[in-house]
Amino acid sequence: MSTLAFIVPGALNRPTGGSRYDRHMVEGLQAAGLEIDVHSLGGQFPTPDQRASQAIDGCLTRLDDGQWVLVDGLVLGGSPKAFAAHAQRLHFIALVHHPLADETGLTPTRADALKDSEALALTLAQGVIVTSDFTRRRLDQLGLYQQAVHVVPPGVEPLALRPARNESMLHFLCLGSLIPRKGQDILIDSLNTLKELPWRASLVGANDLNPAFANACQAQINAHRLEQKITLTGALDDDALKRLWATTDVLVLPSRYEGYGMVVTEAIARGIPVITTDAGALPDTLPPKAGICVAHNDAAALADALASVITQPDRLHELTQSAVSARTGLNSWSEQVSDFKNAIRAIQTHG
Repeated sequence: MSTLAFIVPGALNRPTGGSRYDRHMVEGLQAAGLEIDVHSLGGQFPTPDQRASQAIDGCLTRLDDGQWVLVDGLVLGGSPKAFAAHAQRLHFIALVHHPLADETGLTPTRADALKDSEALALTLAQGVIVTSDFTRRRLDQLGLYQQAVHVVPPGVEPLALRPARNESMLHFLCLGSLIPRKGQDILIDSLNTLKELPWRASLVGANDLNPAFANACQAQINAHRLEQKITLTGALDDDALKRLWATTDVLVLPSRYEGYGMVVTEAIARGIPVITTDAGALPDTLPPKAGICVAHNDAAALADALASVITQPDRLHELTQSAVSARTGLNSWSEQVSDFKNAIRAIQTHG
């Protein structure tokens, strides 16, 4: 396999699931001896602003004829014309984390425009890699790409079990960027109905991707007078996050949509049960009996699930033991990197 160019939106160390996936694949492939040139583009995606458009054009123009180019779908899907201009001399492989039109909060007109744009962009690719079987099915359902795709889910790093806890006050961790799709507003409403019970919650994630939503979440906490029970931490570094995981009883992911939900796997790897929703790939990602799955956008159902683990210690113990048992079924990043490498080779050989 010759040198592979990899075009990504922003820096690989961005605190998002997509960027973590991209980073793990780059580091794993490099460790296996492959040469990868990462091109981190500035600007706004998936609808490129001027800075992003110039970055795409400049990057593609500098690549040599015949170059194989892996492109994160957040860049490719919104810029089909820019990539079409180079499709006769470059070979594109699309990496799709989830369809762009499935992002939460889009108007129907905007969703249709993104769907058309991404469908056109994917026709330029020699092959497509997705991060979940759900996303594979979703591409077909939306008519975005109806040929065979390669499915390579995320892996997980070997992680020690969370230390045993015997605290009367449960600690809920919600880990994800503060954007509408992650559903922190639903969680805050749910917790507001349980304010008399013994719990505290940490909502961890970047607050600069959608400042208006992040500010609204803080205002929501203030309005409910939950400042002493819910903390918005912003993004945390690895050490701080590791310390927080060690005090976590339950991961809560109230998302309105996920193309996979890497943080679910990261919780299970630590033996921590999960309360999440039925949105997108989440029912597939959550191992059976290792957590509770409720309807998305349903604050009452989420509140019931949260109350059950607060008020029923046996229920929490049962879920925790199931999460510990499920650890043995998780795939390592090294296994997934190997599958990713094989997918690239298959595309380069057969298209």
